[in-house]
Amino acid sequence: MQGIVQKIENGRAHIRLDDGQVLHVPVADLAAGVRVTSVVNIRVDSTPTGTGAAADDTRQKLNDILSSTPE
Repeated sequence: MQGIVQKIENGRAHIRLDDGQVLHVPVADLAAGVRVTSVVNIRVDSTPTGTGAAADDTRQKLNDILSSTPE
Protein backbone atom coordinates (compact mmCIF):
# COMPACT_ATOMS: atom_id res chain seq x y z
CA MET A 1 0.00 0.00 0.00
CA GLN A 2 1.31 3.48 -0.79
CA GLY A 3 0.53 6.95 0.40
CA ILE A 4 1.67 10.54 0.02
CA VAL A 5 2.72 12.70 2.95
CA GLN A 6 0.28 15.63 2.76
CA LYS A 7 1.50 17.57 5.75
CA ILE A 8 3.57 17.31 8.89
CA GLU A 9 2.47 19.08 12.05
CA ASN A 10 2.87 18.55 15.77
CA GLY A 11 5.30 15.71 15.16
CA ARG A 12 2.84 13.71 13.07
CA ALA A 13 2.75 13.06 9.34
CA HIS A 14 -0.63 13.01 7.62
CA ILE A 15 -0.40 10.34 4.92
CA ARG A 16 -3.16 9.99 2.32
CA LEU A 17 -3.48 6.41 1.11
CA ASP A 18 -4.46 5.26 -2.38
CA ASP A 19 -8.01 4.59 -1.17
CA GLY A 20 -8.42 8.11 0.28
CA GLN A 21 -7.97 7.23 3.96
CA VAL A 22 -5.56 9.36 5.99
CA LEU A 23 -3.07 7.88 8.46
CA HIS A 24 -1.53 9.98 11.23
CA VAL A 25 1.94 8.60 11.87
CA PRO A 26 4.57 9.90 14.32
CA VAL A 27 7.43 11.42 12.33
CA ALA A 28 9.86 9.42 14.49
CA ASP A 29 8.42 6.22 12.94
CA LEU A 30 9.19 7.34 9.37
CA ALA A 31 12.40 6.85 7.41
CA ALA A 32 14.95 9.65 7.55
CA GLY A 33 14.38 12.28 4.88
CA VAL A 34 10.62 11.83 4.52
CA ARG A 35 8.95 15.18 3.92
CA VAL A 36 5.74 16.66 2.51
CA THR A 37 5.04 15.18 -0.97
CA SER A 38 7.13 12.05 -0.23
CA VAL A 39 5.61 8.79 -1.43
CA VAL A 40 5.81 6.17 1.31
CA ASN A 41 5.13 2.44 1.37
CA ILE A 42 2.87 1.29 4.20
CA ARG A 43 3.13 -2.20 5.70
CA VAL A 44 0.77 -3.47 8.38
CA ASP A 45 2.22 -5.96 10.83
CA SER A 46 -0.26 -7.98 12.86
CA THR A 47 2.27 -8.95 15.53
CA PRO A 48 1.65 -6.84 18.65
CA THR A 49 4.63 -4.85 19.87
CA GLY A 50 6.44 -6.53 22.71
CA THR A 51 5.24 -10.03 21.92
CA GLY A 52 8.77 -11.21 21.20
CA ALA A 53 10.09 -10.00 24.55
CA ALA A 54 7.15 -11.55 26.43
CA ALA A 55 7.70 -14.86 24.63
CA ASP A 56 11.40 -14.77 25.49
CA ASP A 57 10.62 -14.15 29.17
CA THR A 58 8.09 -16.98 29.24
CA ARG A 59 10.48 -19.34 27.47
CA GLN A 60 13.24 -18.55 29.97
CA LYS A 61 10.93 -19.11 32.95
CA LEU A 62 9.76 -22.46 31.55
CA ASN A 63 13.35 -23.53 30.89
CA ASP A 64 14.27 -22.60 34.46
CA ILE A 65 11.36 -24.64 35.82
CA LEU A 66 12.07 -27.65 33.60
CA SER A 67 15.79 -27.69 34.35
CA SER A 68 15.41 -27.42 38.12
CA THR A 69 15.63 -30.57 40.23
CA PRO A 70 12.67 -31.50 42.40
CA GLU A 71 13.21 -31.20 46.12
